[in-house]
Amino acid sequence: MRVGRLGDDFRYRGLNPMKGGILYANFVTTVSPHHADEALYDDGAFGLGRALKEHQDRFRGVLNGVDYDTWNPQTDPYLPAHLVYAGADLLVVPSMFEPCGLAPLIAMRYGTVPVVRATGGMADTVFDRDHSRRPPAQRNGYVFHHTDNQAVESALGRALRLWSTRPREFGQLAATCMRADYSWARPGQEYLEIYEHIRHK
Repeated sequence: MRVGRLGDDFRYRGLNPMKGGILYANFVTTVSPHHADEALYDDGAFGLGRALKEHQDRFRGVLNGVDYDTWNPQTDPYLPAHLVYAGADLLVVPSMFEPCGLAPLIAMRYGTVPVVRATGGMADTVFDRDHSRRPPAQRNGYVFHHTDNQAVESALGRALRLWSTRPREFGQLAATCMRADYSWARPGQEYLEIYEHIRHK
């Protein structure tokens, strides 16, 4: 059997339909800019990295959004089934792999401070309170990078110390989370730009 351009990079004589999608699509998106980088330059492509590199001029990461009408602490009729977000002070997401990371975005909407590993979209949306280079007004959580217990414990320990010893500052951090805009407004505009790009090609 000849597989040609659709041949899987990791399986001899294997077909990879997803690779075909990349080769023949007008444009390819993934759910965050950081995940797009991981797919191009790291192991986040699961064998599709070469195809994505060859067509990276029509590949982009567009951050997912959250439906702010559904996830609205002021009007949420399910606020008691949603207490996993609304009733918590911290949300820990220690993902090894996470293209987007909607859970921290929803949590922030309810004032729950995220503690996340910097992978995929979480690297685009959660900025460390103590170490980020962003302005203090944009720092909205705690971030760790490694995959061992010490990394999780370090970030979580910093979060718990603020919560227990400086509750007013922790409340300010929660308010910063709630002010962040991860609605569909910005990604929706990016998708419109992509559609316009395709239409004019």
